[in-house]
Amino acid sequence: MTKIKKYNILISLAIFVLFSYSFSQKWSPYYSFNFSEGLYLPSVGKWGWTTVLSNDIGFIIKPLDQHTGLFYYQLKYEGPGLKRQEGEQFEQRVMAHTLVLQYTYKLNSSFLFKTRFNYGYDFWRSGTNELWGLGLYDNERIGINEDVEWRISKDLKVIGKLGYNFIKFPNYTSLIEEYISGSEETAAGKQDNNMYIFGVKTTYKIHNLNLLVILQNYLKQKVLEELSGSFSYSDEKQKDFSLELSYYPEVIKIASWMTFSPYFSFKQKDSNQAFLYLTSYDITTSTPIVCPNYYDYNKFSLSLPINFYLTKTKVLTFMPEIEITLYLSREPRNKENNFIEGEKQKNQLLLYSLVYTSQSQDQHRKVSLFYTYQQQTSNMKFEKYYPYNYSGHYFGLKFSYSY
Repeated sequence: MTKIKKYNILISLAIFVLFSYSFSQKWSPYYSFNFSEGLYLPSVGKWGWTTVLSNDIGFIIKPLDQHTGLFYYQLKYEGPGLKRQEGEQFEQRVMAHTLVLQYTYKLNSSFLFKTRFNYGYDFWRSGTNELWGLGLYDNERIGINEDVEWRISKDLKVIGKLGYNFIKFPNYTSLIEEYISGSEETAAGKQDNNMYIFGVKTTYKIHNLNLLVILQNYLKQKVLEELSGSFSYSDEKQKDFSLELSYYPEVIKIASWMTFSPYFSFKQKDSNQAFLYLTSYDITTSTPIVCPNYYDYNKFSLSLPINFYLTKTKVLTFMPEIEITLYLSREPRNKENNFIEGEKQKNQLLLYSLVYTSQSQDQHRKVSLFYTYQQQTSNMKFEKYYPYNYSGHYFGLKFSYSY
């Protein structure tokens, strides 16, 4: 072996050792495991066991002070249980996959840029007779987001957000479309849409104010309309617009053993899509009615969690929550499925949660005992397919580990 080759080998080994050492100093793995098992007891329907499981894995690479890379993957499963969203069944379950790649560039002490690529696939099952992978609302999404953080002063910073997601529903079919055509729907992609995200977050000392705007343009789904006593789809495509304004302070320390973390949000949704109303689903006896602006609403949410620190590693949390949804044009229906004229539908959701958490000294492991009382009331009385007025108890055990 020549001296030049030996010299090159020594240089290569030295570079490899220095790179490995540098990489080991700049590379940080991340892992999080969360598992909860509980029993839910609704006032309507059947009681059952519910499981929530999430498994997160990722790592952060910081080769230089100005550059940071993040890789993140999450697998999450949420089983049957009490639901918060209108139109969801207690038996519904979801299994979601999420992959995130993020690059952060710190230009200087004032500006920070974050570019994030994300991919996700959600599998939905509305009941036990629906197979994984064939769910009506299975969806695939891919997107990119750009955050720009501007630190104006020590106490004030502003974060601007721009994002885009393409969302695809491979299995979705429309019963209304089949009703209109009189045959089974064969055209796919009726719920596929382009989602555009715009946001601004302002942080001043402990105060956080967030504005989020989401616009969804559907590629094929057209707007239902009524013409001369009949109904059909117009040439106009569906568009959904939502605006959410939220405020929350950082953790407020009331005493050495008590903290308070309030959260308030207001959301407004506007959609040009209409709803096809049938008194009964017997098409030979029911006269269809098209209801425009059926999905427009204002929603107010308030959360007031209080933490009581019994010791440094044991915490008791009491968290009351309220959510009020006011529909702008939708009239509620009575038990016979007839509209109640002169009223607008409104839903109110109340939750009271009590959680006891014990964590290890290094804060990597946590075990929690929880209990939640949930009550939903509505002037919507037609509940043949979805519950609108019910109460329920949910209690169980949660374990989490993170590294």
